[in-house]
Amino acid sequence: MRSRRLLGALALVVALIAICVGVLWGVRLRAAPTRAAHVAPTATTQATTTVTPWTDQRAALFAQYAPLRLRIPSINLDVSIIGVGVTSAGAMDAPRCNSNSDPICNQVYWFNGGYLPGELGNAVIAGHVNRPDLSPAPFWNLHLVKTGDTIIVQPLNGRPLVFVVTSVTWISAYAAGSGNTTLDAVFGPAATRDLNLLTCIGDWDGHTFDHRLLVQAQLQGPNPFPQP
Repeated sequence: MRSRRLLGALALVVALIAICVGVLWGVRLRAAPTRAAHVAPTATTQATTTVTPWTDQRAALFAQYAPLRLRIPSINLDVSIIGVGVTSAGAMDAPRCNSNSDPICNQVYWFNGGYLPGELGNAVIAGHVNRPDLSPAPFWNLHLVKTGDTIIVQPLNGRPLVFVVTSVTWISAYAAGSGNTTLDAVFGPAATRDLNLLTCIGDWDGHTFDHRLLVQAQLQGPNPFPQP
């Protein structure tokens, strides 16, 4: 049931359009997942607020295990992670790196409108490839990652999650449509616990780079969370 509801929220994805120096990209969604927030009942909300067990469980899971840091030893990357959701325009948010000294330039962005790293499904972490002056940003060397390399995600609580890279590919920046198989493979449900890293690559078309570098990895070991 949980995967079906997430699929309903992520079916959805209509575009990967980006400006990599300023805004990484927008992943357009028709709606954000219903698990986004849990409102604690109060004297004024108790009669009108209903939180389903599914929503309640996922809210608790995200509160306990949100990802904090991403490490990729093969490229000497150790960077903090911040969560991003869905903008009012229905796109995956991507913080703007306004200047070289902006702290946002030194972070990567987990799509918290989708899956948690370590869950069954495709968790997504995106990052800028360069700064406004074209100097390296966190995912500058992501293209050097190879199949078999290790990716480590440290959650808020619990042990580090170890993923092993299964593929490194380019995908079109212009992939679109709620039934697009490329986007489903990046953001959709899966029978395994997958992590997808994304950044810009390819040729500049005047608005964005024409491809995205996609690094796909799979969790090693059992379910790290206290629920299926």
